Amino acid sequence: MFGLGNPGREYELTRHNIGFLVIDELAGRYSSTWISKFQSLYTEVIEDGIRITLIKPMTYMNLSGRSVAQWVNYYKVPLDNILVVVDDVSLPFGSVRFRKKGSHGGHNGLKSIINALGTSEWARLRVGVGSPPPTMSLVDWVLGEFSRKEKEKLPELLSYCADAVISWALEGFEKAATKFNRSGLP
Repeated sequence: MFGLGNPGREYELTRHNIGFLVIDELAGRYSSTWISKFQSLYTEVIEDGIRITLIKPMTYMNLSGRSVAQWVNYYKVPLDNILVVVDDVSLPFGSVRFRKKGSHGGHNGLKSIINALGTSEWARLRVGVGSPPPTMSLVDWVLGEFSRKEKEKLPELLSYCADAVISWALEGFEKAATKFNRSGLP
């Protein structure tokens, strides 16, 4: 499972890094150690006897496909075993949506993965970060830090998304989507 984001301290709490933040939440639950491989950091966790590989591509968002393709091609990962956690500006903050496949929707990280794999037939967990105000560019919005109010809700959102990922790994796409798809925070 891949979480998308940008490496570097300046990007840590930005909206574009929600994928990294979800992966970090999961890794933190298991006191995991990060290892470098295929232009990424990864760790493995075991939940109910199922091994889950958590991967953060370190290529920067727009080149995420390079790292993802290296993992998929080297280990011959079936497309059904891929989940990409990604920010989505078309969803309100706190919304969570599983999608089985789809276009990149203008997201450069997803576009890079689609180009590198030659297909869009893999699952994603889209995490809503809201859309920018009319006076702000999309780039400034996604590379901007969460608001104070959003930061207060972030731990709850990350925990929810981590639970969603575990559900996907243990119960499959359909059950996870039924349980965890939601519009905004409760």
